[in-house]
Amino acid sequence: MAAKAPQWVDDPRFQTLADRLANQDALDEVVAAWTRGHFDTEVSEWLQRAGVAAAPVLDDPRVATDPQLEARGFWILAAHNHFRKDLATGNPIHLDRTPGFVERAGPSLGEDNEYALGRVCGYSALEIQGLVECGAVFPMVADVRLERPYLRWIRHFLPTLDWPETSK
Repeated sequence: MAAKAPQWVDDPRFQTLADRLANQDALDEVVAAWTRGHFDTEVSEWLQRAGVAAAPVLDDPRVATDPQLEARGFWILAAHNHFRKDLATGNPIHLDRTPGFVERAGPSLGEDNEYALGRVCGYSALEIQGLVECGAVFPMVADVRLERPYLRWIRHFLPTLDWPETSK
């Protein structure tokens, strides 16, 4: 089914950009009324066919199961200090000669202190320890294994990833 031209297409309140801006609230109301009875995918397809760049705004479950993201291998499980593996986004850019990679999921609290404070900022080990002692930074807690609270939920939506076994 194609979108039929709504009655307000010829409404003088919406003919020019200046008209539409001057009547923005009224325009929002008629567009909302027009789209209310249709799925967002249906409306975005109509708009795309008319040359308008449009796509539905996806909620979390729809992002997790989006066919385009799945086809691009967007979701990956990457190494993580406390979670063994954690859900991360892969490299969205796919290049043949210089493919990107994700080395690990986001760092744990304090995991990169030595690198960021020591190598990048030039602090000595003694200075970093002083920052830890005064509470300015936190050390990483070693040998802790955790499970993301959303793991069971996200495993449901992304079953093709190689998920670690749950601890429960």
